[in-house]
Amino acid sequence: MSARYNADMKPVRLLAILAFCPLIAHADNYATCILDKVSGAQDEPAVTAAYQSCRQAFPAGLGEVNQGAGQEFFSSYVNGAECIRDKTAGTTSRRGAMLIGAACRRLYDGSSGPWTAADVGAADSQ
Repeated sequence: MSARYNADMKPVRLLAILAFCPLIAHADNYATCILDKVSGAQDEPAVTAAYQSCRQAFPAGLGEVNQGAGQEFFSSYVNGAECIRDKTAGTTSRRGAMLIGAACRRLYDGSSGPWTAADVGAADSQ
């Protein structure tokens, strides 16, 4: 009886492991890195450290992120504004809010048009 129980439980265990895989996923581009690391930042040093970490991991910045890339598959947000409202809620840093805004607009607003420096304003150049 116990051998049958163990054989039946293998698929269940596999499904449980696969269900938790998205929880351990890492940032796959500069924009998602910014959203992961800057959201909730309370001061400029925290924002600067997060920004530097993301730039080190993704040197091309937003230039490597396709416009509307966040709308693929199971999108978290309908548009950039919804993402901005959610991700800036706990961020008191103006620069952090600007970085988050640029990342949200890049990921969730439309899917056309080339990337320009205007997408990030002065946030990415500081």
